[in-house]
Amino acid sequence: MIRFRHVLAIASLALLAPFGPAQAVNTATANLIALDKNTSTGWLDARVELYAPPDAKGNLGAPKVYPAQLLFARPGQFRLVLRTGAKNEYRAASNGSVVTWMDYGTGIGGQQKYADVVDPFTQAMLGVAGAITRFTAAKEIAMSANSPLRGARLATKVYGSSVVSSKAWFSNDKLIGFEFLFADNSRVFVSVLSMKQNVPTKPSDFVL
Repeated sequence: MIRFRHVLAIASLALLAPFGPAQAVNTATANLIALDKNTSTGWLDARVELYAPPDAKGNLGAPKVYPAQLLFARPGQFRLVLRTGAKNEYRAASNGSVVTWMDYGTGIGGQQKYADVVDPFTQAMLGVAGAITRFTAAKEIAMSANSPLRGARLATKVYGSSVVSSKAWFSNDKLIGFEFLFADNSRVFVSVLSMKQNVPTKPSDFVL
């Protein structure tokens, strides 16, 4: 079964993605801070790679790869679909107070309170706009001045979160991906394919 801390990590930084044209901001950290203030809803199409913790020799095995689509609205609403249209499609949805999920491959699903099942870091990122610096310390990753690639490293400052750190990567000021490191050394890599910012939403969007 796909773990909630993994699939919901996708939502943590998705709302910080630079939607549409390239931003007139030079650094990745500045992009993240500016967009955090101006994003209330969004839609994301992505490719997700889940890596189990490395073996005793430090080697990573082959990742589990999923196409993913995410719709979110602050505070706390989202609908995440992995393997859209496949027989083993996976869905998770939150109305801000309750999270419901279903793995159609196994027939296993459930429902729990949002505060009990969603990682505290994800709760913080899907909460109040403009508060990213309260929950994570952002630092620019050193890159060549001539390279179009820019990155930001974020150290989690949320008590009880299993997310240790994350990174966001930009090319020509457009987000191309981000990654998460968890306390057990498992990792999630997300490649951004397309996205839309501040899309219209309604309550029925956040059900399975």
